[in-house]
Amino acid sequence: GMAGIIKTILVLQQGEIPAHLHFQTPNPLINWQDNSIKIPTQTIPWPNNNKIPIAGVSSFGFSGTNAHVIVEKAPQTKITEIKPPLPSYLLTISAHHKTALQELARRFSTRLKSDPEIGDICYSAAVGRAKLSERLAIVANTLPELQQRLVAFADQNPLDNLTFYQRFTEEKQPKVVFLFTGQGACYPGMGDQLYKTEPRFRQYIDQCAEILSNYLEYPLQEILFGEHTNLLNQTAYAQPAIFALEYAVAMLWKSWGITPSLLIGHSVGEYVAACIAGVFSLEAGLGLIVKRGQLMQTTKIGKMAAIFADEATALSLIQNYSNTVSIAAINHPQQIVISGESASIEEIIINCKQQKIATQYLSVTQSFHSPLMEPILNEFEQEAGQISYHRPQILLLSGIDGKILENAPDASYWRQQCRQPVQFLASLNTALNKGYNLFLEVGSRPILAEQGRRYYDEAIWLSSLNRGLDNWQTMLSALGQLYLNGVYFNPEKFNQNYGYKQVRLPNYPFQRKRFQFQPTVVKETTQIKEIYPEPETTKITELKVQNMQKHQLEIRQQLKSILALLLKENQNDIRDDETLLNLGADSIILTDFSRKVEEKFKVKVKIDQLFTDLQTITDIAEYIYNSIEQKNLETASENTRLNQAEIVNFDPEINNYIEVISQLQPIATAYIIKALETLGKTLNPGETWTTESIKQTLPIAPKYQVLVTRYLQDLEQANIIQNQGNIWTVKNLPASFSLPEAIENLQKTCPSAKPELEMLQRCGENLAEVLKGNIDPLTLIFPEGSVTHAESIYGNSPVSRLMNQRVAETINLTLNNFSPSINPYKIIEIGGGTGATSETILNNLNPNQVAYSFSELSPFLLNQARQKFQSKYNLNFHQLDIEKSPVSQGIPSHSYHIVVAANVLHATRNITETLTNIRELLLPGGYLILLETVENNSWLNLTFGLTPGWWRFQDKELRLDTPLLSGESWCSVLKRCGFATANSFSKQNNINIYNGQELIIACAAAEILPILETPKATQFPTATSGKEALMMAQLQSLKDLKELHEKTIIKQLEILQSVGNTPNIITEPSII
Repeated sequence: GMAGIIKTILVLQQGEIPAHLHFQTPNPLINWQDNSIKIPTQTIPWPNNNKIPIAGVSSFGFSGTNAHVIVEKAPQTKITEIKPPLPSYLLTISAHHKTALQELARRFSTRLKSDPEIGDICYSAAVGRAKLSERLAIVANTLPELQQRLVAFADQNPLDNLTFYQRFTEEKQPKVVFLFTGQGACYPGMGDQLYKTEPRFRQYIDQCAEILSNYLEYPLQEILFGEHTNLLNQTAYAQPAIFALEYAVAMLWKSWGITPSLLIGHSVGEYVAACIAGVFSLEAGLGLIVKRGQLMQTTKIGKMAAIFADEATALSLIQNYSNTVSIAAINHPQQIVISGESASIEEIIINCKQQKIATQYLSVTQSFHSPLMEPILNEFEQEAGQISYHRPQILLLSGIDGKILENAPDASYWRQQCRQPVQFLASLNTALNKGYNLFLEVGSRPILAEQGRRYYDEAIWLSSLNRGLDNWQTMLSALGQLYLNGVYFNPEKFNQNYGYKQVRLPNYPFQRKRFQFQPTVVKETTQIKEIYPEPETTKITELKVQNMQKHQLEIRQQLKSILALLLKENQNDIRDDETLLNLGADSIILTDFSRKVEEKFKVKVKIDQLFTDLQTITDIAEYIYNSIEQKNLETASENTRLNQAEIVNFDPEINNYIEVISQLQPIATAYIIKALETLGKTLNPGETWTTESIKQTLPIAPKYQVLVTRYLQDLEQANIIQNQGNIWTVKNLPASFSLPEAIENLQKTCPSAKPELEMLQRCGENLAEVLKGNIDPLTLIFPEGSVTHAESIYGNSPVSRLMNQRVAETINLTLNNFSPSINPYKIIEIGGGTGATSETILNNLNPNQVAYSFSELSPFLLNQARQKFQSKYNLNFHQLDIEKSPVSQGIPSHSYHIVVAANVLHATRNITETLTNIRELLLPGGYLILLETVENNSWLNLTFGLTPGWWRFQDKELRLDTPLLSGESWCSVLKRCGFATANSFSKQNNINIYNGQELIIACAAAEILPILETPKATQFPTATSGKEALMMAQLQSLKDLKELHEKTIIKQLEILQSVGNTPNIITEPSII
């Protein structure tokens, strides 16, 4: 049938009828002479009878299908002369695999040598080829440029900034947010090239110019591109010019098929956004913006400046200037724009310099969104009241509060919009929280896009124009990146004014293989064990979550094995995210596949599902997994649990390490007694004294007196002293021994415990001097300012390696609790420090499926992590203080599937507040993977307990005399803070806690629940197990170390600031 159609079209196209193959003798039973039927025995021309040629094609299918198609010769295409040609071109091609895409790029490069019409090639590729998963977009001005970039991609050479490559597998087209820039972005000649070469853009500019001719003294074209561009420095002309330009750019995007789902406008830009949303007509919008600009031009001259600090700091700086200065825009958590009288602004800037706060003046003469706007508001509102307003037809966010405008904004709204600060940050948060991830700035410069990228670099930020750059290259670069991310333009509309035609393109480079029917070679995999045992009465627990990924992986492997057998394919060549049809399956193969799946898994998969909902191996595996009875999976989980416990218990290195660490308590106790003697307190049997008398008589610095109580409790736990009614009595003194010799022997017994032993020795030998205040304990924990010693404890010790690996495996298992269609899964690590846990996690993750964010409070450690990981992993880095709201620090709320916190949360002042902030990060149903030290001991108190951060906790209702919580207490607090489940790894798997380290997995509620108040009278028990805890809370000490480094850095900054005036923090001026 299809072959006949192709043959017939070629006959009509060429005007010749080919001979019938292998025809020699006509059937004698047919009366050929009386019927006007001829069978051509040689090629003959199509009769020229001045009629349109028509042909018929019959198809008689094997299954009984009878079809007849009538085909008419296509009319002659009118060749439109290209006037003018495009200044730049966009080539978009795609393939199923990267190797195929590279070969296709090479073929296109070769094709361009024989057919050098670059416009025809690019148009044909856009209009005539399917959009497959591996995508390439190239912008070029000339044929050699395009060829050069194609060859560079084919040869895997570095790509320049006009070549874009990405794999895109999402089924749904993402929604686009249009960002409309404010006034600070205009410049002479903006959009000039587009006006000269893009007829539709010129049409929209001319339309605006005609309307504005009733209001402005000079034509809009002369203000934008001609002799009067100097008028752009005047507000009365700048605002209508910005409106017209952004309107024309937005309409151009829409004419190409790029339609917005959400609109955000910054100050002046909000008027354009409202017009595009249908709030008012173009004529009304231009008239209103002209009046706005003219009135603002009459206001008193003032100044505007950006303050690089948070909103609270900015408010404190301007609190004494409430009548003359106000906040004009909140663009970023650390960038607040202020506006007002010149003298007041200058005084505030001087104050900022004295406080070492960076600032930057804006290039404006009026003080927008400030008290200086008050005199014009009544007249502007009266003018705005003459316009008809309508409810937005596209989602439009308010610049006043960042929320969606449900109703038509009236004259009163636009009055407030002139005076109130621009809440751009709130608008971004609204968009991000609603799932928007693709932002296109519709303006003359990418100021909003850059602000957004600094705030949340995981989203996609594109721009339309930029000063000093080719208009077409900027537009086409954005169009190419939209294509890469699943937003498709209309090539027919794009080509409407240029008349490029379709031409023959290079064939698709199929990845050819030899196929032979050899059943003995290609067999269904039998190595994978059955994962569905006979039903047993087993209680379903949350262990299924930890084993979900393993089960789905096994299901996918078996599905690929079945499909490989049917396709005669190599199982390793079958991709999980590719559709079965693209892999080569037809309806007959899919029928067999469905039957074998049902036989294997006892789950019915209908044929029509394989064409709709279950098109990939991943989709089918998830469907099968969800269809199987949970009790069968639970039995498999129990077997996994037992095997895991056996492996851990028989690790000789870990057992040896734990044995050595458990012997540190008597050594730590001996160091405490030695320090007390050095300070002037010798313990004698039967002697009594109080805690207060010790504090008053011994030369202990005030900041270390909190340690005295803790050390006395350690001595009590060692049965050396006894407390009765706040009176201590010496009971038993331990036998004396050589401390250096004891530590040396332990090092020989277990070399892997050497870092812990050396740290204990340094701190113990100098304990008395530390308590006096003569030695900074950080110099003992971090000798010579190096983090190497501490890092080796929590990164390289046997238990640390075990726990870090356990964290990594738990993350992988937990990820499978989410839909496989999610790509990428989003993970953020809190307080990553120097990245010991991070590295183990990253080594066990699939980088193509996960977007991993590394966060740390210290800029020093954050920079170290960036240097450590940047070349190896594609990470996002955030400076984050988890004791504050993440949203206030620029991280969107409820955007992560998993939060990881390894030995860091105990170091915060208030656990409940910290967990509230973590819930703010998590998606509903997301997971917190928490690694914490849950057992206290004298060794910890003698080392990291010396640091102030160890004692900074303030939630005394939870933690009375130690920052650590037991595993049971952690689970209780987590549930009270809105987590639906919280379970410790050791209890789930019935294994011991190793060196005080516990892994806790908590699942946030599916909806955001209120946090229960902490009962003030309740105290949670703290574990006092005899096992010695491996201190993984060195991160708090690292935070103290940060302060040492940061003091040096701050000093260097002070020197730099004393040389120059204001640091040039940003390259673009803040917009208004």
